[in-house]
Amino acid sequence: MKDSSIYGILIIQSITWIAIGGVVRNKLGTNANFGFSANFHFQYKFCRFVCLKKCSSGESTKPEEKPAPEPDDYYWREYYGVIPPDAFKIGSSDQKPQTYVGLVFDPERNGTFVTTIFDGTNYVYNVVKGKKSKLTEHIQILCTMKPERLIWMVLNPEILKNLKDRKNVQGHFHIGYNEKTGLEYFYHYIVKDSSKPFVGAVNKFGATMEYAKLDGTISSSDQLLWLMFITKEPEGKSAEKLCSYTYDFSFKIGSYRITIIY
Repeated sequence: MKDSSIYGILIIQSITWIAIGGVVRNKLGTNANFGFSANFHFQYKFCRFVCLKKCSSGESTKPEEKPAPEPDDYYWREYYGVIPPDAFKIGSSDQKPQTYVGLVFDPERNGTFVTTIFDGTNYVYNVVKGKKSKLTEHIQILCTMKPERLIWMVLNPEILKNLKDRKNVQGHFHIGYNEKTGLEYFYHYIVKDSSKPFVGAVNKFGATMEYAKLDGTISSSDQLLWLMFITKEPEGKSAEKLCSYTYDFSFKIGSYRITIIY
């Protein structure tokens, strides 16, 4: 699973503290502090989205802006409860809460499953054969810089056979048991209810998708739209690039000298 999940990262490059001071005895035999000097130097970088390799190496201390490598057609980011700006929306622009396509690893069911992510939550549900799990770890969210090329469509064997410029978006797999062959990999294809903004997965035509709503209610649908990616670049349009910026700040908090004479 590709990891393009870095939204921002803080790199502490150097922290330096220098203190100089001392005590001397004067001619009268009493002690006197002759002085104190301190410099505090703090330097850090903040990288937005994809962190450049040199950011963590400390090679440069000058402010700079450089483009990140162009991302794949679509990709998965780690999800911890904050929706990234390039996440692919399922619902209309005015839907609240908005829903997104997610993946979640469910250790009890031996695989990674497609799930609906609800804006404002840090958990997802996984429904398998009528049984629901609530999970807060190992979640990813579908992202793209080309949302116009991710489309939902009706699909059947005949339509699929004639498609030349589109491909299925897969949602990984789980390991199950087949009475004839034993252990088997079941690959997931991402689908949504044709009239509602919820997603799930099926592994064959004619299957029913199971899903859970925001309140945890389990539901299902056999009226499905399949998520497809248009492989051909539209004419006259170029892909927008995801830029990465690095910021380098250096602070030096004065130098002080205190002298006591008596």
